[in-house]
Amino acid sequence: MPILDISVQLGCATTAVINANPNHLLLEGQILFYTDGVNKDKYYRGDGVTLLSSLPLLGGSGGGGLTVGTTTITSGTNTRILYNNAGVLGEYLVTGTGTTAVLSTSPVFGTDITTPLIIGGSAVGSVIQYKGTSGNGTSTVAAHQFLVGNNGATTAASIYNSGQFNIGNYASAAAQRLVTIGQDTAWLSIGSRVGSTASIAFYTNQVTPSATNFNFDFTQTDTTINAPSLTGGVLIQFANNSRVIFLATDTVYGYTAKTTGATTTFRIGMPADTGQTASTNIPNFKITGAVKQKATGADSLQYYNWFTSNTSSYVGASTLTLGANFVAEYMQGGANATITTSAAIYVPTLALTNTTFGIGIWTEAPSGTTRNMSLRASNGLSGVATPLASTNVLFEASGTNYLSMNQPDASTGGLIFGSPSDVFGAAIQWSYNGNALDIQTARNSGVIRLYPGDQNLRATLSTTALTMASASIIAAAGTTTLAPITLISGTNKTTASAGDLEYNGTNLFFTRTGTTREGVLTQSAVTTEVVVSDTTVTVNIGGVTYKLLARA
Repeated sequence: MPILDISVQLGCATTAVINANPNHLLLEGQILFYTDGVNKDKYYRGDGVTLLSSLPLLGGSGGGGLTVGTTTITSGTNTRILYNNAGVLGEYLVTGTGTTAVLSTSPVFGTDITTPLIIGGSAVGSVIQYKGTSGNGTSTVAAHQFLVGNNGATTAASIYNSGQFNIGNYASAAAQRLVTIGQDTAWLSIGSRVGSTASIAFYTNQVTPSATNFNFDFTQTDTTINAPSLTGGVLIQFANNSRVIFLATDTVYGYTAKTTGATTTFRIGMPADTGQTASTNIPNFKITGAVKQKATGADSLQYYNWFTSNTSSYVGASTLTLGANFVAEYMQGGANATITTSAAIYVPTLALTNTTFGIGIWTEAPSGTTRNMSLRASNGLSGVATPLASTNVLFEASGTNYLSMNQPDASTGGLIFGSPSDVFGAAIQWSYNGNALDIQTARNSGVIRLYPGDQNLRATLSTTALTMASASIIAAAGTTTLAPITLISGTNKTTASAGDLEYNGTNLFFTRTGTTREGVLTQSAVTTEVVVSDTTVTVNIGGVTYKLLARA
């Protein structure tokens, strides 16, 4: 068997001697021990090439403990984690007892930590703190990222130094709010509304969130739904079908067409208010008007609160007895109520400015039908199936029917007839204080014509004459205070006409033919004279008094 010849050269020296000879060269295999100081029992092993000052100090056992590299491990509670420190065995100090270990400094892991289980403390208030180092990460660069998927291919979440927390695979910009959730090219940013620290706002796909481009805003008292742009809208949908669209210009209600069932397209349920004071006006529905300003120019028509036409159609020939585009029911009287007047439509008075005419209700007749009326007011059917074709306004009742017009005693009321060229052509009016019913035309050349009975002209009344066209004048019998016919004294015509009956205050004249005016004999007095049995009749002819003898 071969014999191994081992030659070991050992040496010992104090710390002062070793420090004084840094250029000493130990032969290969030669060992030099410290005899004192903190390195007692530690040694150098020579290689025949490296100077003493460059040789690694190796540990050993003894009163100073076990020395490995530059670290002496002694008995006690301290534990060390060893590592390769540039060819020299290094260590981290680990303190604690039992299963508790505390690293003395922050370790740096050169490789990934796989399948870790991190458990927090069991005491109340125990926390796990996870933080980046000083100076790392900016508001635009994620300080911490959570990667999932195959080898971390997907970014699940990112945390920025600003506190912004992004969830999802969308890399949001720095201007986003506190929490951003996104996928692909869409994202939702949640945080305080810009300019309001007391509001929580939701922003959708907004590169630069502002005080106005949010989608939802929540405060302690209010919830706001907002369309970020004036060109957009707020949509309410069912099954991806828009039902209500609120736009900056108008509101659109859209519904799915029905083939069966009765459906009320738009319905608002009103509350049953109770406990209100008697003088409180409680409207169900109110539209507050606003100023609509237009450019300068002629404006022929302006609609507000417009109800457009609806169309009723049927599969086959059908008859709709009554169709209405707008229905207003009468107000009902409830418990303990006595209503003086119940109205379906009430138009209150209002002081108008810069207005020539104020009209409460304006209706215009339709066209294309047999009877085109603008207004029909009915208190029951009159029994007349069809009014005249030219009827524009019809007042109808099942019994006695009046059109009443009331005004104060000191005022005059009536009907005025006019046209575009003459707004006051004629009138029928009543004056209570004057105790008179007036029928008049506004023109001096106008006439009043009477068509009684068979609608043939009977009489014409003008400013100059009453002409009987096809009727006789029948005077009533006289009374003690009223004569059948009374002629007012006047002046005779310049030229008489056939048929003229004239009274100039003295004589009565009648023209039978042509222009010859003849006097009518009148009896002024009757006297009885002593002429046996005869009498004398006094007559006036042409202003001359004559006595005529008459037989008794």
